[in-house]
Amino acid sequence: MVLWTNGVVRVALGIKVWVKGKNTKIILAMKLLRWAKKLGFKPTYVLFDSWYASKKNLKQIERYNWRFVARLKSNRKSAGKQLRKQWPYRFGH
Repeated sequence: MVLWTNGVVRVALGIKVWVKGKNTKIILAMKLLRWAKKLGFKPTYVLFDSWYASKKNLKQIERYNWRFVARLKSNRKSAGKQLRKQWPYRFGH
């Protein structure tokens, strides 16, 4: 789901429904990000949970020059080191 907020009001702008065996949740998230980019959205931050913090999604957001905030799983690596050992807060850039 793509959700816009000003901190008080929340508005759903787009949604993709996951169907087992058709697409992965990561692919659906990437499609929603691409859709938002094509429409000209320029978010201050993209916020999502650790499930969607895949390398593909993070690279896509980086290519769009957007910033993100996400909880990263403790088994994720950055610069070859596990994040729980390198940076205890595990949030994005």
